[in-house]
Amino acid sequence: MKVEKYQTDTYSITEVNGLDEVIVYVTNYGKAAGRIVIECFCRSWVTYWGSMGTDSLQEFFLSCNDQYIVDRLVPKHYETDFAAINSRLPEFTSINSEEEIGANYDLLAAAFGEDWYTHGLPCKLTEEYLLVKRIVQTIREAFKSERENLDE
Repeated sequence: MKVEKYQTDTYSITEVNGLDEVIVYVTNYGKAAGRIVIECFCRSWVTYWGSMGTDSLQEFFLSCNDQYIVDRLVPKHYETDFAAINSRLPEFTSINSEEEIGANYDLLAAAFGEDWYTHGLPCKLTEEYLLVKRIVQTIREAFKSERENLDE
């Protein structure tokens, strides 16, 4: 059995409007590899990079765009937009679940065309995706602040 011990940096980000405390655990595994664990609202997200091209995960995080990082943390980006679907249906008619979509082929064909199932129904970004994107932007600001303080 081989056991290795690594240093983990812990960040507590508070006083962000609309967010609970964001706790971030960053572990750098030598040069150019690292793991990040993010906690907020009693939920957590984690990802690992085995090759980053920078010295630290913090610097790598700053060099990437938000979408790339969120894509690594949140597996499902889109969900059916039932409000958009219902806005195109006759009055007093609504579809509110994936099961109801399957049971209302004719109704959806009238609203979206006969080939609605191949072109897809309206979708929107998931609430989780939007939340994690906001958290990632907050973490980015914290890492920028840390870097600026180190440069002084």
